[in-house]
Amino acid sequence: MNKGWKKKWEYAMYKGDELLAFGTREEICKQMNIKEQTFRVYRSNAYKKRTILKNSGDYYKSSK
Repeated sequence: MNKGWKKKWEYAMYKGDELLAFGTREEICKQMNIKEQTFRVYRSNAYKKRTILKNSGDYYKSSK
């Protein structure tokens, strides 16, 4: 692995079966017009547990 190279993760943001956004954290924040801190909250286990009954968005992480 090259020094200084940082792996970029790609995410998919869903609400139910509908794909809302796909890309890196920065790209999704720009597409959805949200702050990076909000994105981090959406990815947290606490948020997932809190919203599981509300059928809210699902987020999946994959490597690029």
